[in-house]
Amino acid sequence: MADHSWLIILSIGFFIVTVTFLASAIFLMYVAVEIKRSATAIREFLNRTEERMKPVLDDAEQVIKNLKGISSDVGTVTENVRNFSAVISEISANLKVLSSMISGASEGLSVRALGIKAGIKTALEVLIKQIKERRS
Repeated sequence: MADHSWLIILSIGFFIVTVTFLASAIFLMYVAVEIKRSATAIREFLNRTEERMKPVLDDAEQVIKNLKGISSDVGTVTENVRNFSAVISEISANLKVLSSMISGASEGLSVRALGIKAGIKTALEVLIKQIKERRS
């Protein structure tokens, strides 16, 4: 009887193992089908996303090219402004020198004019004095 009990227990255990194995196999097949569906859905999503992103990436690339061109133009304009500023500074320095020269010449002319004026005044005074002396 003990052998018979062991046989029943082993049969029940074998049945449980077989049912568990079949349930696991069915579950794994279901999981494989779902994984395949998910992979297909992900692939389609990625394809649609790539199609939608191509124009955006092309526009972004064009914008970057335009920005590079603008920054290059800004660099050129900045260089031109620097050159213009240097020329203005040089002109300013030249005008200061010219102004200084004109001031010096004007002061020299003023001194000469005062000298000539004083000379003429003195000469006229002497001339008038001599004329008065001759009349007297």
